Amino acid sequence: MADHVEETMQTQYIGTYPYPIAIWPLAGSEDAPKDIDILDIRSNKEEQDLASDLKDKLQLQGDDYERRGFPATLLDAQQELTCLEERTAAETRLLENHADDIAMSLLPGTIIIDIGFGSLQQTKTLLEAFESHHKIVDYYAVGENWDGLQRTLKKLDAGRFNYVRCHGLLGTPQDGRTWIAKYENKQRPVCVLSLGSTISNITREETDAFWRQWSELLTVNNKFNSNNARIIVGLESGKESSSNTSDGHASDRSQAYDEQNLHRLLVNANDQLGIKAFEPSEWIMTAEWDPVSRPYANFLVPKKDVTLKDVKLKAGEKILVARSYKYSDEDTKEMLRNSKLKELQRYTDEDGHYGVYVLAPC
Repeated sequence: MADHVEETMQTQYIGTYPYPIAIWPLAGSEDAPKDIDILDIRSNKEEQDLASDLKDKLQLQGDDYERRGFPATLLDAQQELTCLEERTAAETRLLENHADDIAMSLLPGTIIIDIGFGSLQQTKTLLEAFESHHKIVDYYAVGENWDGLQRTLKKLDAGRFNYVRCHGLLGTPQDGRTWIAKYENKQRPVCVLSLGSTISNITREETDAFWRQWSELLTVNNKFNSNNARIIVGLESGKESSSNTSDGHASDRSQAYDEQNLHRLLVNANDQLGIKAFEPSEWIMTAEWDPVSRPYANFLVPKKDVTLKDVKLKAGEKILVARSYKYSDEDTKEMLRNSKLKELQRYTDEDGHYGVYVLAPC
């Protein structure tokens, strides 16, 4: 807090040649911002029409995991975070064991842009490691929901830090890339953080393209700091021996959404439509594992036919809620090759189900 920061510590200096050295007000100092700091970086500031999005996604489209689905935005952000807290105890322990190493590997003055939330405890563990080593950093959480960002930043209790400054960026990961490319951000090292589901729920081809764009940005736009650029990503391996049950369905650990989430999603869908189109008690949630393309997929299944104007959902039909791709060693190596990234360090849990990878642009 500000009252225990000595006067001589009120400002520190960051920046290296050829960029000018800038004064850095410590987070706990009198000069530091006191309010929750959220910057709107959206390229498209039109309000999202969730009702139309819901109707569009419930229209029959494609097959397998790309057919009908509920928009992920219908899941309340706080509910999802609470569920993640329960699922990621092992992942959090892994980060607790290696957070100091990660913190020491980044330069003072680094911009940490978090595009894929893990659990809040994971984020806290990492930020506390920076604080304990007096490593001055700016942490930016990227999200598309203003209220969700506010709740996240409040729960991080940023006021207790002196060396870590916490901010929010309202927008998409693509908006985050555009923001990082601005001149003032080119002057500092950048670390892209993705411990959550941003990457795991898109296809392998999409993932390759996603990280390749980041790699190229950090190499070209931040050429003076490209050697210090880092990407820290969490990946699940999804080993079949213990990650799915004998009937081919995902285990409790792999099923990200429980009955409470089911109820919240359908209630939110009703609120958006303005009618009670979905009765939660008439739906069940299930999860499946595809050993070929290696995603877990969570589905909502109606117990009886549901009709919504021109949309008809049949009893027993699986409606996609979310999916999560798993990465074997070979999958990871291929992703790094295609994304123009190299592995600097890897930390894995005892069972080898989850790993945190420290990467750099090639």
